[in-house]
Amino acid sequence: MFLMPDALSLSFVERILTFIFVFFTTLVAGNAVYTLIIRQLQLRAVKFSGYYFLAKLLLYGIYAFGFFYGFTVVLNFNVAEFAASFGLISLAIAFSAQQTIQNYIAGIIIMVDRPFRERDYVEHAGTVCKVIDIGLRRTRMRSLDGRIFIVPNSAFVTGTVINYTEGEYIRCVVPIPISHDSDVEKAMAVIMEACVENHEIVPRVSRKMSALETLLTIPKDMKKLEPKIFIKEINKDRVLLELWFWTDGIRRREVIISHVLKETKKRFEKNGIKFG
Repeated sequence: MFLMPDALSLSFVERILTFIFVFFTTLVAGNAVYTLIIRQLQLRAVKFSGYYFLAKLLLYGIYAFGFFYGFTVVLNFNVAEFAASFGLISLAIAFSAQQTIQNYIAGIIIMVDRPFRERDYVEHAGTVCKVIDIGLRRTRMRSLDGRIFIVPNSAFVTGTVINYTEGEYIRCVVPIPISHDSDVEKAMAVIMEACVENHEIVPRVSRKMSALETLLTIPKDMKKLEPKIFIKEINKDRVLLELWFWTDGIRRREVIISHVLKETKKRFEKNGIKFG
């Protein structure tokens, strides 16, 4: 009913076999071209994410052309008659596949709006991950501990995503309790020394930018990002200090905090300051 008359001839089986060949050739060709382009971009260390987006569009363009050719030319599929005859069945299928359709629409929105890109570090649902691949239906991400997350695209459109790569500096908050009999002013000075001497903490570290970003970016007042120490709480058991410092990037946040605490402990021991 949906095939044109010549598709019902003795060559119908041949057309089916040809369509299967075209179908798999399209899949192989699209993935081969996409993989080749991505490898070339990675070998040349291209950071402009627009090229990766164009490569994805080329992949889907090859898919669309191959499938359209297979249905309309090889099978002589009458698209107009099929659409008219599908009627209420199409509505039922569309309703049952509502979530899937939402994911595809969300994928298009993500590719156009670009809230994050491949290789960006983002936080979603409380987990920090590196974006590996953005597809039409789902996005693949790798967490800092190596787990692979496959997330439906609709979750990013309706939920909240923190993009650490798009930001400039990340603030780290470290609570440091000390005992009541310790000199608070001296403890704060010791902690500040440990931060100032760390090469991965602002102002000793600077954000890496391209020549164009350096030209167009207005310099920040780095004094606002210098380490700060506050007395957060005082009770009968301890005095709680809170350290704020800024660093570049999320990947080494825990390592930097560990280094600061390790150096603080050494300096506390030398100065007779006790943890609370």
